[in-house]
Amino acid sequence: MKKLTKNHLLVRDDLSEKLKDSLAEIILQRGKIEDEVKVMNEKITSYNELLVEVENWRDDIVGEMEDYIGERSEKWSETDAANYYDDWKSEFENLDTSPLDEVEEPDYGEDASHSDDLEALPEQPES
Repeated sequence: MKKLTKNHLLVRDDLSEKLKDSLAEIILQRGKIEDEVKVMNEKITSYNELLVEVENWRDDIVGEMEDYIGERSEKWSETDAANYYDDWKSEFENLDTSPLDEVEEPDYGEDASHSDDLEALPEQPES
């Protein structure tokens, strides 16, 4: 074969058009996903704001616990009750209030140049 035939070019052009149509569908779908990602991130932001409230509440409780411990005698601090109380306080201190990460938008579609690359293939060897 010295060069692409008319049939080869027709198939190439047909495939290129199908790629463009399919990419258009991907881009349309991506727009829908972007909208959903925005809604999801708004929900995550609200959730994280609640976690800050939880953290503040927890810190207040731990502060009251520390005040309670500070009001106790040194003798009390050596008792089993003091150990149990300290374990209880540790449960609050170790409560995980790490915020959720926002969802990232998918990264695909906008850079797809497959159809252009396909159309740019040479029809015959360069001489």
